[in-house]
Amino acid sequence: EVAVTRVARAGVVYDVAKDRDKIVNVFRRGHDSVFEGNKRMRLTLLSFVASAALLAQRPGAEPPSFPLWAGGAPGALGTEERDIPTLTPWIAKNPNGKAIVVCPGGGYGALAVDHEGKQIAQWLNSQGISAFVVRYRLGPRYRHPVMIGDAQRALRIVRTRAAEWNVNPGKIGIMGFSAAGHLAAT
Repeated sequence: EVAVTRVARAGVVYDVAKDRDKIVNVFRRGHDSVFEGNKRMRLTLLSFVASAALLAQRPGAEPPSFPLWAGGAPGALGTEERDIPTLTPWIAKNPNGKAIVVCPGGGYGALAVDHEGKQIAQWLNSQGISAFVVRYRLGPRYRHPVMIGDAQRALRIVRTRAAEWNVNPGKIGIMGFSAAGHLAAT
């Protein structure tokens, strides 16, 4: 498997991950005489560059999760997976010191972990921001304020282990989707 990380055009070298918009604009304009009038070649090259940009940012396997509480969560009603809130750290490859705790939505009855957790974490990573996806406890088995306690615990863990994850403890935020937007704002 090959990942293209740099592209050259007219003597200028572009970093695919950082200069994606510049690359698209340069190839779209087609200033070189080589590409003048050759729309098919420009489009082919543009498609190649866009594909390379996506491949260069494709993440590896999902990182392992760990429980928010080592000895069991306070107020847990059992020991099943749904009774054990977890945190999945998605550490950016080129971290900028910022981090976001991501709370997937789902109406407090389910979690949309793929598109409101994993995919958001991958996008944040592409921006240099480390992401930490929380799987918090849900209703109807659990009621407010249990979910808030899980989110607060996740924030405390990220702050406590900030040095280990190359995160500035003063630059940690939280975001949530749908019902988790309420959770993050509470």
